[in-house]
Amino acid sequence: MHPQIRILNPFYLGVLLLAAISISQIVLTKKKFGFNTVDFLLLLFCLSFLASTFIAEDIIRSGYLAYRSVFIPIAIYFAIKMMAGESEQVLNKTINSLLLGTLLFIILSLIYSSATGRGMGGFLSRTAVGAAGLGSFVFFWLCFTDFHKNIWGKIAIVLSLALIFTTFSRVYFLSILLSPLLIYLIRRGHIMTFFVLLFPVLLIISILIPLNKDLFRHNYVPSSNVASIKRVFQPDMYKKSFTERALQFSKGLQEFQKHPILGTGLKESKLGLGRQTSKSRISTHNFHIEWLEYSGIIGYFFISSAFLVFFWRQKKIVAEDNQSAIFVALIIVTFLNSATNGIMHGIRPELIFIFMGFLEARRKVIQPA
Repeated sequence: MHPQIRILNPFYLGVLLLAAISISQIVLTKKKFGFNTVDFLLLLFCLSFLASTFIAEDIIRSGYLAYRSVFIPIAIYFAIKMMAGESEQVLNKTINSLLLGTLLFIILSLIYSSATGRGMGGFLSRTAVGAAGLGSFVFFWLCFTDFHKNIWGKIAIVLSLALIFTTFSRVYFLSILLSPLLIYLIRRGHIMTFFVLLFPVLLIISILIPLNKDLFRHNYVPSSNVASIKRVFQPDMYKKSFTERALQFSKGLQEFQKHPILGTGLKESKLGLGRQTSKSRISTHNFHIEWLEYSGIIGYFFISSAFLVFFWRQKKIVAEDNQSAIFVALIIVTFLNSATNGIMHGIRPELIFIFMGFLEARRKVIQPA
């Protein structure tokens, strides 16, 4: 087997099993899936990645990375939409199961960190940012539903905050502080404003930053991967991170120019943020540049169009339904983090499509066809 390829691990097998069950329900019981424009665009995005794989330098490795970071997360979306959208009772049980599982992860992560002194990253191979993403789900769900009214909910909120703060993830830290405002703006109908900021505006900024990197590279010294409170409150850390990411953005855009139509296919690199690292990962640390680099203009068009339609479809429902607004907030926060950390590695692909799946399932429950 190709090095580091684990196609049939328990998680992937579980997702494939759920996908198979969903398909069988549609075929055998004639359940309505509710196939829409978003679903069609996501399938086209998968096909674009399949095409990119065949022009990649390492077809086998690129195919596996696409399977892991694109096909499996999108399969999760379809499975959740199909199975959890069966009824409100099934949907609530599914959300609560994820909530309890994530809480268990949080507790074990905190114990692991205290016992080993290794920080929040590393438990079950989760990065610190990935752990913060899981913690944000618990925080948002408990704070903005009725769960926070009982003692167990309050304890769980404290645990999620402990996890997020000890990861020293700047985006998630700020997102927690601004979470009431975020939910307020979403409920007041500003969801398309967030789309414009996350997609066209952020795309332009992401391209312009590396073009002007010489303006802030003076006296540049690559920073180490500091896991301390300095990451949040020391201005110099923001300056170094900004410079490092500009270098990475520039490298990604150079790769995009080699294969602008279909992209390079997914690949890994040991070139870290301005320094050599021993661990390979799929990341240009910006979701726009990653989509452009790996899937080209065609793939980028499909995935950005999918999110345009998806956000538009939620305009009315988020104003009327609090749970839907929470999942939209979680998608926005995940994208904000992915603007400086990338979206094709770690748990971020799964998080995006899990939240999307729950939103579509919620829509099926409260607005049945």
